[in-house]
Amino acid sequence: MRSSIRLFFVLGCWGPACGAEGEDTGGGGYPDADADADGDYGGDSDIDADSDADADADIPPEVEVEADFRTPQAGRRYVYVADTSRDTVAVIDSRSLAIEIVEVGDAPFVLASIPGREAALVLYETMAQVGILETVNGETTISRLDVQPGANRIEVAPDGRHAVVLFDPARAVDPGASEGSYQDVTIIRVTDDPASIRLTVGFHPTDVLFADGGEQAFIVTEDGLHRIVLDEVSEPGVAPTLDIGPAPDDPSTREVVVAPGGEFALVRQPDLAAVSVVDVSARRRTEVALSSVPTDLDVSDDGSVAIAVLRDESTVAILPLPDVADDPESIRVIPIEGELFGQAVHAAGSSRLVLFTTAVPQESLVVLDLDSEDYYPVRLRKTVRTVGIAPGGLTAIVIHDKLPGDPRTAADLDERIDREYGYSLVDLDSLFVRLQTTPTNPEPFFLWEDGSHAFLALRDDFAGVRAVEAVDLGAFQVNTVHLPSPPFALGGVADTNQAFVAQEHKSGRITFIDIDSLATQTVTGFELGAEVME
Repeated sequence: MRSSIRLFFVLGCWGPACGAEGEDTGGGGYPDADADADGDYGGDSDIDADSDADADADIPPEVEVEADFRTPQAGRRYVYVADTSRDTVAVIDSRSLAIEIVEVGDAPFVLASIPGREAALVLYETMAQVGILETVNGETTISRLDVQPGANRIEVAPDGRHAVVLFDPARAVDPGASEGSYQDVTIIRVTDDPASIRLTVGFHPTDVLFADGGEQAFIVTEDGLHRIVLDEVSEPGVAPTLDIGPAPDDPSTREVVVAPGGEFALVRQPDLAAVSVVDVSARRRTEVALSSVPTDLDVSDDGSVAIAVLRDESTVAILPLPDVADDPESIRVIPIEGELFGQAVHAAGSSRLVLFTTAVPQESLVVLDLDSEDYYPVRLRKTVRTVGIAPGGLTAIVIHDKLPGDPRTAADLDERIDREYGYSLVDLDSLFVRLQTTPTNPEPFFLWEDGSHAFLALRDDFAGVRAVEAVDLGAFQVNTVHLPSPPFALGGVADTNQAFVAQEHKSGRITFIDIDSLATQTVTGFELGAEVME
Protein backbone atom coordinates (compact mmCIF):
# COMPACT_ATOMS: atom_id res chain seq x y z
CA MET A 1 0.00 0.00 0.00
CA ARG A 2 1.33 3.43 -0.91
CA SER A 3 1.95 5.80 1.96
CA SER A 4 1.44 9.19 0.32
CA ILE A 5 -0.89 10.99 -2.04
CA ARG A 6 0.44 12.51 -5.24
CA LEU A 7 -1.98 14.62 -7.24
CA PHE A 8 -1.24 15.40 -10.88
CA PHE A 9 -3.35 17.97 -12.70
CA VAL A 10 -4.12 17.90 -16.37
CA LEU A 11 -2.04 21.01 -17.04
CA GLY A 12 1.01 19.69 -15.25
CA CYS A 13 3.14 21.58 -12.77
CA TRP A 14 5.17 24.57 -13.95
CA GLY A 15 7.96 26.54 -12.39
CA PRO A 16 10.26 26.07 -9.41
CA ALA A 17 7.42 25.94 -6.87
CA CYS A 18 6.19 22.65 -8.33
CA GLY A 19 6.30 19.60 -6.11
CA ALA A 20 7.10 21.39 -2.85
CA GLU A 21 5.35 20.11 0.21
CA GLY A 22 3.23 22.67 2.03
CA GLU A 23 0.83 22.81 4.95
CA ASP A 24 -1.82 25.42 5.65
CA THR A 25 0.00 28.11 7.60
CA GLY A 26 -0.82 31.69 8.30
CA GLY A 27 1.17 34.84 7.98
CA GLY A 28 3.04 36.41 5.10
CA GLY A 29 6.03 38.51 4.24
CA TYR A 30 9.31 38.19 2.41
CA PRO A 31 11.23 34.94 2.16
CA ASP A 32 14.72 34.64 3.58
CA ALA A 33 16.95 37.29 2.06
CA ASP A 34 19.35 34.87 0.36
CA ALA A 35 17.11 31.83 0.00
CA ASP A 36 16.55 31.95 -3.76
CA ALA A 37 19.53 33.77 -5.18
CA ASP A 38 20.50 30.95 -7.57
CA GLY A 39 20.92 32.28 -11.07
CA ASP A 40 20.92 35.93 -9.99
CA TYR A 41 23.78 38.14 -11.07
CA GLY A 42 25.50 40.53 -8.74
CA GLY A 43 27.18 43.79 -9.61
CA ASP A 44 26.15 46.66 -11.79
CA SER A 45 22.92 46.01 -13.63
CA ASP A 46 23.40 48.74 -16.23
CA ILE A 47 25.35 47.24 -19.15
CA ASP A 48 26.24 49.13 -22.31
CA ALA A 49 26.61 47.05 -25.48
CA ASP A 50 28.46 47.72 -28.66
CA SER A 51 28.86 45.90 -31.93
CA ASP A 52 32.44 44.79 -31.27
CA ALA A 53 32.53 40.99 -31.03
CA ASP A 54 35.85 40.87 -29.18
CA ALA A 55 34.58 43.21 -26.47
CA ASP A 56 31.65 40.89 -25.77
CA ALA A 57 33.60 37.63 -26.03
CA ASP A 58 33.44 36.96 -22.29
CA ILE A 59 29.65 37.19 -22.05
CA PRO A 60 28.26 33.81 -20.95
CA PRO A 61 25.70 31.88 -23.01
CA GLU A 62 22.06 32.90 -23.01
CA VAL A 63 19.85 30.98 -20.58
CA GLU A 64 16.46 30.11 -22.03
CA VAL A 65 14.16 29.65 -19.04
CA GLU A 66 11.54 26.93 -19.51
CA ALA A 67 8.44 28.90 -18.71
CA ASP A 68 5.18 28.11 -20.46
CA PHE A 69 3.71 31.30 -21.92
CA ARG A 70 1.17 29.45 -24.07
CA THR A 71 -2.53 29.32 -23.39
CA PRO A 72 -3.09 26.02 -21.52
CA GLN A 73 -4.99 23.38 -23.48
CA ALA A 74 -7.60 22.59 -20.86
CA GLY A 75 -11.11 21.28 -21.24
CA ARG A 76 -13.68 23.97 -21.92
CA ARG A 77 -15.61 23.00 -18.82
CA TYR A 78 -14.03 20.08 -16.94
CA VAL A 79 -10.81 19.74 -14.97
CA TYR A 80 -9.15 16.33 -14.67
CA VAL A 81 -7.04 15.41 -11.62
CA ALA A 82 -5.11 12.13 -11.32
CA ASP A 83 -4.58 10.57 -7.88
CA THR A 84 -1.78 8.00 -8.10
CA SER A 85 -2.35 6.64 -4.61
CA ARG A 86 -6.00 5.73 -5.26
CA ASP A 87 -5.74 4.82 -8.97
CA THR A 88 -8.42 7.35 -9.85
CA VAL A 89 -9.03 10.53 -11.80
CA ALA A 90 -11.35 13.17 -10.37
CA VAL A 91 -13.38 14.98 -13.03
CA ILE A 92 -14.48 18.38 -11.72
CA ASP A 93 -17.30 20.29 -13.39
CA SER A 94 -16.35 23.98 -13.26
CA ARG A 95 -20.01 24.94 -13.73
CA SER A 96 -21.64 22.99 -10.91
CA LEU A 97 -18.48 21.99 -8.95
CA ALA A 98 -19.75 18.42 -9.05
CA ILE A 99 -17.01 15.80 -8.84
CA GLU A 100 -16.98 12.43 -10.58
CA ILE A 101 -14.41 9.87 -9.40
CA VAL A 102 -13.27 7.58 -12.22
CA GLU A 103 -11.28 4.41 -11.55
CA VAL A 104 -8.70 4.40 -14.32
CA GLY A 105 -6.17 1.68 -13.48
CA ASP A 106 -2.94 1.23 -11.58
CA ALA A 107 -0.96 4.39 -10.64
CA PRO A 108 -1.94 7.12 -13.14
CA PHE A 109 0.87 9.69 -13.10
CA VAL A 110 0.91 11.76 -16.32
CA LEU A 111 -2.18 13.51 -17.61
CA ALA A 112 -2.70 15.62 -20.74
CA SER A 113 -5.86 17.26 -22.02
CA ILE A 114 -7.11 17.00 -25.60
CA PRO A 115 -7.78 20.39 -27.27
CA GLY A 116 -11.34 20.99 -28.40
CA ARG A 117 -12.79 18.09 -26.42
CA GLU A 118 -13.77 17.30 -22.86
CA ALA A 119 -11.18 14.55 -22.77
CA ALA A 120 -7.75 13.67 -21.43
CA LEU A 121 -4.98 11.11 -21.84
CA VAL A 122 -3.36 9.38 -18.87
CA LEU A 123 -0.14 7.34 -18.56
CA TYR A 124 0.55 4.81 -15.81
CA GLU A 125 3.60 4.08 -13.70
CA THR A 126 3.10 0.31 -13.77
CA MET A 127 1.25 -0.38 -17.03
CA ALA A 128 2.40 0.09 -20.62
CA GLN A 129 -0.87 1.69 -21.58
CA VAL A 130 -2.49 5.05 -22.17
CA GLY A 131 -6.02 5.70 -20.93
CA ILE A 132 -8.38 7.89 -22.95
CA LEU A 133 -10.97 9.61 -20.75
CA GLU A 134 -13.92 11.37 -22.33
CA THR A 135 -16.72 13.21 -20.54
CA VAL A 136 -20.17 13.46 -22.16
CA ASN A 137 -23.18 14.88 -20.30
CA GLY A 138 -21.35 14.68 -16.99
CA GLU A 139 -20.35 11.02 -17.34
CA THR A 140 -16.78 9.94 -18.05
CA THR A 141 -15.77 6.75 -19.82
CA ILE A 142 -12.28 5.30 -20.25
CA SER A 143 -10.69 3.18 -22.95
CA ARG A 144 -7.08 1.97 -23.07
CA LEU A 145 -4.41 1.48 -25.71
CA ASP A 146 -0.96 -0.10 -25.51
CA VAL A 147 2.18 2.07 -25.52
CA GLN A 148 5.87 1.28 -25.13
CA PRO A 149 6.98 0.35 -21.57
CA GLY A 150 8.39 3.18 -19.46
CA ALA A 151 6.70 6.01 -21.36
CA ASN A 152 6.41 9.15 -19.23
CA ARG A 153 5.62 12.05 -21.58
CA ILE A 154 2.60 12.92 -23.72
CA GLU A 155 2.61 15.60 -26.42
CA VAL A 156 -0.84 16.31 -27.89
CA ALA A 157 -1.22 17.80 -31.37
CA PRO A 158 -2.93 21.23 -31.50
CA ASP A 159 -5.91 19.85 -33.42
CA GLY A 160 -6.49 17.19 -30.74
CA ARG A 161 -6.55 14.31 -33.23
CA HIS A 162 -3.23 12.69 -32.34
CA ALA A 163 -0.67 12.49 -29.56
CA VAL A 164 2.93 11.32 -29.31
CA VAL A 165 3.98 9.25 -26.28
CA LEU A 166 7.67 8.85 -25.44
CA PHE A 167 10.20 8.32 -22.65
CA ASP A 168 11.99 11.45 -21.44
CA PRO A 169 14.82 10.75 -18.94
CA ALA A 170 14.57 14.34 -17.68
CA ARG A 171 10.99 13.67 -16.52
CA ALA A 172 11.61 10.38 -14.73
CA VAL A 173 10.05 10.69 -11.26
CA ASP A 174 11.27 7.42 -9.72
CA PRO A 175 15.08 6.87 -9.88
CA GLY A 176 14.55 3.19 -9.08
CA ALA A 177 12.10 2.55 -11.91
CA SER A 178 13.17 0.81 -15.12
CA GLU A 179 13.91 3.22 -17.95
CA GLY A 180 11.85 3.38 -21.09
CA SER A 181 13.06 2.93 -24.63
CA TYR A 182 15.41 5.56 -26.03
CA GLN A 183 14.20 4.93 -29.60
CA ASP A 184 10.49 4.07 -29.40
CA VAL A 185 7.58 6.47 -29.65
CA THR A 186 3.89 5.64 -29.84
CA ILE A 187 1.49 7.57 -32.06
CA ILE A 188 -1.96 7.75 -30.47
CA ARG A 189 -4.93 8.36 -32.76
CA VAL A 190 -7.56 10.15 -30.68
CA THR A 191 -10.62 10.00 -32.93
CA ASP A 192 -13.80 7.95 -33.25
CA ASP A 193 -11.54 4.99 -34.04
CA PRO A 194 -8.71 5.23 -31.44
CA ALA A 195 -5.49 3.37 -32.15
CA SER A 196 -1.86 3.23 -31.03
CA ILE A 197 1.03 2.57 -33.41
CA ARG A 198 4.63 2.23 -32.27
CA LEU A 199 7.43 3.76 -34.35
CA THR A 200 11.21 3.57 -34.11
CA VAL A 201 13.10 6.87 -34.26
CA GLY A 202 16.70 7.99 -33.73
CA PHE A 203 18.50 7.82 -30.42
CA HIS A 204 17.16 9.83 -27.48
CA PRO A 205 14.13 11.88 -28.54
CA THR A 206 14.44 15.32 -26.97
CA ASP A 207 11.54 17.30 -28.42
CA VAL A 208 8.28 16.96 -30.33
CA LEU A 209 7.25 19.78 -32.66
CA PHE A 210 3.91 19.99 -34.47
CA ALA A 211 3.17 21.71 -37.77
CA ASP A 212 0.37 22.12 -40.27
CA GLY A 213 -2.20 22.58 -37.50
CA GLY A 214 -1.19 19.26 -35.94
CA GLU A 215 -1.21 17.08 -39.06
CA GLN A 216 2.58 16.65 -38.93
CA ALA A 217 4.85 15.80 -36.01
CA PHE A 218 8.61 16.38 -36.03
CA ILE A 219 10.61 14.44 -33.45
CA VAL A 220 14.08 15.75 -32.62
CA THR A 221 16.65 13.09 -31.72
CA GLU A 222 20.42 12.98 -31.49
CA ASP A 223 20.46 11.32 -34.92
CA GLY A 224 18.37 13.93 -36.72
CA LEU A 225 14.81 15.04 -37.29
CA HIS A 226 11.95 12.62 -37.98
CA ARG A 227 8.89 13.86 -39.87
CA ILE A 228 5.67 11.94 -39.31
CA VAL A 229 2.48 12.64 -41.26
CA LEU A 230 0.15 11.51 -38.51
CA ASP A 231 -2.85 10.52 -40.63
CA GLU A 232 -0.62 8.25 -42.71
CA VAL A 233 0.65 6.17 -39.78
CA SER A 234 -1.14 2.82 -39.89
CA GLU A 235 1.41 0.20 -38.81
CA PRO A 236 4.68 -0.07 -36.87
CA GLY A 237 7.81 1.01 -38.69
CA VAL A 238 10.86 3.24 -38.75
CA ALA A 239 10.25 6.97 -39.06
CA PRO A 240 12.38 8.47 -41.86
CA THR A 241 15.24 10.71 -40.80
CA LEU A 242 15.99 14.19 -42.09
CA ASP A 243 19.64 15.26 -42.00
CA ILE A 244 19.99 18.34 -39.80
CA GLY A 245 23.76 18.21 -39.44
CA PRO A 246 26.04 16.54 -36.89
CA ALA A 247 24.85 16.50 -33.30
CA PRO A 248 26.93 18.57 -30.87
CA ASP A 249 28.53 16.94 -27.82
CA ASP A 250 25.61 18.21 -25.77
CA PRO A 251 22.46 17.75 -27.91
CA SER A 252 20.48 20.07 -25.64
CA THR A 253 22.51 23.01 -26.99
CA ARG A 254 21.16 22.47 -30.51
CA GLU A 255 18.00 24.41 -31.32
CA VAL A 256 15.51 23.11 -33.89
CA VAL A 257 12.45 25.04 -35.05
CA VAL A 258 9.87 24.14 -37.68
CA ALA A 259 7.87 26.47 -39.94
CA PRO A 260 4.13 26.46 -39.11
CA GLY A 261 3.25 24.70 -42.35
CA GLY A 262 5.97 22.08 -41.93
CA GLU A 263 7.74 22.99 -45.18
CA PHE A 264 11.03 23.90 -43.53
CA ALA A 265 13.01 23.04 -40.43
CA LEU A 266 15.81 25.29 -39.21
CA VAL A 267 18.70 24.40 -36.94
CA ARG A 268 21.05 26.47 -34.80
CA GLN A 269 24.23 24.77 -33.59
CA PRO A 270 26.44 26.06 -30.74
CA ASP A 271 29.65 27.75 -31.90
CA LEU A 272 28.65 27.61 -35.58
CA ALA A 273 28.19 30.88 -37.49
CA ALA A 274 25.40 29.50 -39.65
CA VAL A 275 21.81 28.26 -39.70
CA SER A 276 20.86 25.03 -41.45
CA VAL A 277 17.69 25.34 -43.55
CA VAL A 278 16.10 21.95 -44.27
CA ASP A 279 13.64 21.71 -47.16
CA VAL A 280 11.42 18.93 -45.79
CA SER A 281 9.81 17.71 -49.01
CA ALA A 282 13.05 17.82 -51.01
CA ARG A 283 15.03 16.37 -48.06
CA ARG A 284 17.72 18.95 -48.74
CA ARG A 285 19.80 20.82 -46.17
CA THR A 286 21.33 24.20 -46.97
CA GLU A 287 23.85 25.73 -44.61
CA VAL A 288 23.31 29.48 -44.59
CA ALA A 289 26.42 31.30 -43.39
CA LEU A 290 26.04 34.16 -40.93
CA SER A 291 28.55 36.77 -39.86
CA SER A 292 28.66 35.44 -36.27
CA VAL A 293 27.25 32.66 -34.11
CA PRO A 294 23.50 33.04 -33.54
CA THR A 295 22.32 32.84 -29.93
CA ASP A 296 18.61 32.34 -30.68
CA LEU A 297 16.43 31.18 -33.55
CA ASP A 298 12.72 31.56 -34.24
CA VAL A 299 10.16 31.43 -37.05
CA SER A 300 7.39 33.96 -37.58
CA ASP A 301 3.88 32.67 -36.98
CA ASP A 302 3.02 33.03 -40.68
CA GLY A 303 6.14 31.09 -41.71
CA SER A 304 7.42 33.85 -44.00
CA VAL A 305 10.75 34.42 -42.23
CA ALA A 306 13.15 32.86 -39.78
CA ILE A 307 14.81 35.12 -37.24
CA ALA A 308 18.37 34.64 -36.00
CA VAL A 309 19.80 36.77 -33.19
CA LEU A 310 23.49 37.66 -33.57
CA ARG A 311 24.37 38.86 -30.08
CA ASP A 312 28.04 39.61 -30.73
CA GLU A 313 27.06 42.13 -33.39
CA SER A 314 23.85 43.51 -31.84
CA THR A 315 22.13 42.43 -35.04
CA VAL A 316 19.01 40.53 -36.09
CA ALA A 317 19.28 38.44 -39.27
CA ILE A 318 16.05 37.88 -41.21
CA LEU A 319 16.01 34.74 -43.38
CA PRO A 320 13.13 34.86 -45.92
CA LEU A 321 11.35 31.55 -46.50
CA PRO A 322 11.49 29.80 -48.90
CA ASP A 323 13.96 32.08 -50.74
CA VAL A 324 16.90 31.61 -48.41
CA ALA A 325 17.07 27.86 -49.14
CA ASP A 326 18.07 28.66 -52.75
CA ASP A 327 19.62 32.08 -52.25
CA PRO A 328 21.60 32.42 -49.00
CA GLU A 329 22.41 35.98 -50.03
CA SER A 330 18.77 36.99 -49.56
CA ILE A 331 19.32 37.48 -45.82
CA ARG A 332 18.35 40.88 -44.46
CA VAL A 333 20.23 42.19 -41.43
CA ILE A 334 18.98 44.78 -38.96
CA PRO A 335 21.71 46.33 -36.78
CA ILE A 336 20.61 47.77 -33.45
CA GLU A 337 23.35 50.02 -32.17
CA GLY A 338 24.16 50.40 -28.51
CA GLU A 339 21.97 47.52 -27.28
CA LEU A 340 22.88 44.06 -26.03
CA PHE A 341 20.45 41.19 -26.65
CA GLY A 342 20.74 37.46 -27.25
CA GLN A 343 17.15 36.21 -27.40
CA ALA A 344 14.02 37.12 -29.31
CA VAL A 345 10.30 36.55 -28.84
CA HIS A 346 7.99 37.16 -31.79
CA ALA A 347 4.59 38.73 -31.14
CA ALA A 348 2.14 36.47 -32.98
CA GLY A 349 -0.05 38.28 -35.48
CA SER A 350 2.22 41.30 -35.73
CA SER A 351 5.60 42.35 -37.05
CA ARG A 352 6.97 43.07 -33.56
CA LEU A 353 9.95 41.33 -32.01
CA VAL A 354 11.01 41.68 -28.37
CA LEU A 355 14.77 41.37 -27.87
CA PHE A 356 16.47 40.80 -24.51
CA THR A 357 19.34 39.05 -22.77
CA THR A 358 19.58 36.77 -19.76
CA ALA A 359 23.36 36.41 -19.98
CA VAL A 360 24.17 39.62 -18.10
CA PRO A 361 22.22 41.70 -15.56
CA GLN A 362 20.75 44.24 -17.98
CA GLU A 363 17.68 46.32 -17.11
CA SER A 364 16.28 46.81 -20.60
CA LEU A 365 14.81 45.21 -23.69
CA VAL A 366 14.25 46.30 -27.29
CA VAL A 367 11.03 46.27 -29.33
CA LEU A 368 11.81 45.89 -33.04
CA ASP A 369 9.36 46.30 -35.93
CA LEU A 370 10.46 43.85 -38.61
CA ASP A 371 8.63 45.69 -41.39
CA SER A 372 9.88 49.23 -40.81
CA GLU A 373 13.12 48.14 -39.07
CA ASP A 374 12.45 50.79 -36.43
CA TYR A 375 13.48 49.79 -32.93
CA TYR A 376 12.72 51.16 -29.50
CA PRO A 377 14.77 50.52 -26.35
CA VAL A 378 12.60 49.99 -23.28
CA ARG A 379 14.20 50.67 -19.91
CA LEU A 380 13.20 48.43 -17.02
CA ARG A 381 13.91 48.67 -13.31
CA LYS A 382 15.07 45.08 -12.87
CA THR A 383 17.08 42.49 -14.77
CA VAL A 384 15.38 39.96 -17.05
CA ARG A 385 14.84 36.26 -16.37
CA THR A 386 12.51 35.54 -19.29
CA VAL A 387 9.96 37.27 -21.54
CA GLY A 388 6.66 36.13 -23.03
CA ILE A 389 4.01 37.82 -25.15
CA ALA A 390 0.30 37.45 -24.46
CA PRO A 391 -1.96 36.10 -27.23
CA GLY A 392 -2.86 38.97 -29.53
CA GLY A 393 0.66 40.39 -29.45
CA LEU A 394 -0.17 43.56 -27.49
CA THR A 395 1.53 42.96 -24.15
CA ALA A 396 4.88 41.51 -23.07
CA ILE A 397 5.30 40.01 -19.61
CA VAL A 398 8.82 40.16 -18.21
CA ILE A 399 9.72 37.90 -15.30
CA HIS A 400 12.61 39.48 -13.41
CA ASP A 401 15.61 38.16 -11.55
CA LYS A 402 16.21 39.00 -7.90
CA LEU A 403 19.52 40.12 -6.47
CA PRO A 404 20.60 38.64 -3.11
CA GLY A 405 19.70 40.49 0.05
CA ASP A 406 16.71 41.48 2.12
CA PRO A 407 14.83 44.36 0.46
CA ARG A 408 13.89 45.75 3.89
CA THR A 409 17.56 46.52 4.63
CA ALA A 410 18.30 48.21 1.30
CA ALA A 411 20.05 51.57 1.34
CA ASP A 412 17.77 53.16 -1.27
CA LEU A 413 14.79 52.49 -3.51
CA ASP A 414 16.81 51.14 -6.44
CA GLU A 415 18.57 48.61 -4.23
CA ARG A 416 15.27 47.62 -2.62
CA ILE A 417 13.71 46.94 -6.03
CA ASP A 418 16.74 44.95 -7.17
CA ARG A 419 16.38 42.71 -4.11
CA GLU A 420 12.68 42.04 -4.64
CA TYR A 421 11.01 39.48 -6.87
CA GLY A 422 8.72 40.82 -9.54
CA TYR A 423 7.53 41.13 -13.10
CA SER A 424 6.79 43.94 -15.55
CA LEU A 425 3.98 44.48 -18.04
CA VAL A 426 5.03 46.21 -21.27
CA ASP A 427 2.49 47.72 -23.67
CA LEU A 428 4.06 47.04 -27.08
CA ASP A 429 2.23 49.98 -28.70
CA SER A 430 2.93 52.79 -26.26
CA LEU A 431 5.96 51.10 -24.59
CA PHE A 432 4.47 51.95 -21.20
CA VAL A 433 5.88 49.74 -18.43
CA ARG A 434 4.29 48.72 -15.16
CA LEU A 435 6.57 47.10 -12.55
CA GLN A 436 4.93 44.77 -10.04
CA THR A 437 7.12 43.61 -7.17
CA THR A 438 6.16 40.42 -5.36
CA PRO A 439 7.14 38.74 -2.07
CA THR A 440 8.20 35.55 -3.88
CA ASN A 441 8.93 34.27 -7.36
CA PRO A 442 5.81 34.86 -9.56
CA GLU A 443 5.53 31.40 -11.09
CA PRO A 444 3.84 29.28 -12.31
CA PHE A 445 1.53 31.40 -14.42
CA PHE A 446 -0.72 31.25 -17.44
CA LEU A 447 -2.31 33.58 -19.98
CA TRP A 448 -5.99 33.64 -20.87
CA GLU A 449 -6.64 32.47 -24.43
CA ASP A 450 -7.56 35.92 -25.83
CA GLY A 451 -4.65 37.68 -24.13
CA SER A 452 -6.90 39.73 -21.86
CA HIS A 453 -5.73 38.37 -18.49
CA ALA A 454 -2.78 36.73 -16.80
CA PHE A 455 -2.59 34.81 -13.54
CA LEU A 456 0.63 34.34 -11.57
CA ALA A 457 1.02 32.13 -8.52
CA LEU A 458 2.85 33.34 -5.41
CA ARG A 459 4.07 30.70 -3.00
CA ASP A 460 6.51 30.64 -0.11
CA ASP A 461 5.74 27.96 2.45
CA PHE A 462 8.18 29.28 5.04
CA ALA A 463 6.73 32.80 4.94
CA GLY A 464 3.12 31.65 4.50
CA VAL A 465 2.70 33.30 1.10
CA ARG A 466 -0.09 31.60 -0.87
CA ALA A 467 -1.89 33.73 -3.43
CA VAL A 468 -2.54 34.41 -7.09
CA GLU A 469 -2.10 37.76 -8.78
CA ALA A 470 -4.87 38.35 -11.33
CA VAL A 471 -3.72 40.80 -14.02
CA ASP A 472 -6.00 42.72 -16.38
CA LEU A 473 -3.71 43.10 -19.40
CA GLY A 474 -5.91 45.80 -20.93
CA ALA A 475 -5.97 48.17 -17.95
CA PHE A 476 -2.68 46.96 -16.39
CA GLN A 477 -4.49 46.46 -13.09
CA VAL A 478 -3.28 43.83 -10.63
CA ASN A 479 -5.40 42.23 -7.90
CA THR A 480 -4.33 39.67 -5.32
CA VAL A 481 -6.50 36.63 -4.65
CA HIS A 482 -5.54 34.95 -1.37
CA LEU A 483 -5.71 31.17 -1.23
CA PRO A 484 -6.39 28.70 1.59
CA SER A 485 -3.40 26.49 0.61
CA PRO A 486 -0.11 26.78 -1.32
CA PRO A 487 -0.62 26.89 -5.13
CA PHE A 488 1.33 24.69 -7.53
CA ALA A 489 -0.48 24.78 -10.90
CA LEU A 490 -2.82 27.06 -12.84
CA GLY A 491 -5.23 26.65 -15.72
CA GLY A 492 -8.45 27.90 -17.23
CA VAL A 493 -11.90 26.69 -18.24
CA ALA A 494 -13.19 28.95 -20.99
CA ASP A 495 -16.86 27.93 -21.02
CA THR A 496 -17.32 29.15 -17.44
CA ASN A 497 -14.88 32.07 -17.74
CA GLN A 498 -12.82 30.89 -14.79
CA ALA A 499 -9.20 30.33 -13.93
CA PHE A 500 -8.40 27.53 -11.54
CA VAL A 501 -5.59 27.08 -9.04
CA ALA A 502 -4.45 23.65 -7.89
CA GLN A 503 -3.16 23.67 -4.31
CA GLU A 504 -1.24 21.41 -1.98
CA HIS A 505 -3.71 19.70 0.35
CA LYS A 506 -3.81 16.23 1.88
CA SER A 507 -7.10 15.39 0.14
CA GLY A 508 -6.93 17.69 -2.91
CA ARG A 509 -7.98 21.30 -3.36
CA ILE A 510 -8.84 23.58 -6.32
CA THR A 511 -9.98 27.20 -6.25
CA PHE A 512 -11.93 28.59 -9.23
CA ILE A 513 -11.60 32.34 -9.93
CA ASP A 514 -14.03 34.25 -12.13
CA ILE A 515 -11.76 36.29 -14.40
CA ASP A 516 -14.04 39.34 -14.39
CA SER A 517 -15.36 39.56 -10.83
CA LEU A 518 -12.53 37.59 -9.17
CA ALA A 519 -15.17 35.77 -7.11
CA THR A 520 -13.80 32.45 -5.87
CA GLN A 521 -15.16 29.00 -5.09
CA THR A 522 -12.99 26.27 -3.60
CA VAL A 523 -13.42 22.51 -3.90
CA THR A 524 -11.70 20.42 -1.23
CA GLY A 525 -11.52 16.66 -0.77
CA PHE A 526 -11.76 14.86 -4.08
CA GLU A 527 -11.95 11.48 -2.32
CA LEU A 528 -13.47 12.42 0.99
CA GLY A 529 -16.89 13.73 0.02
CA ALA A 530 -16.21 16.97 -1.85
CA GLU A 531 -16.81 20.15 0.08
CA VAL A 532 -17.41 23.57 -1.46
CA MET A 533 -16.10 26.58 0.46
CA GLU A 534 -17.18 30.13 -0.41
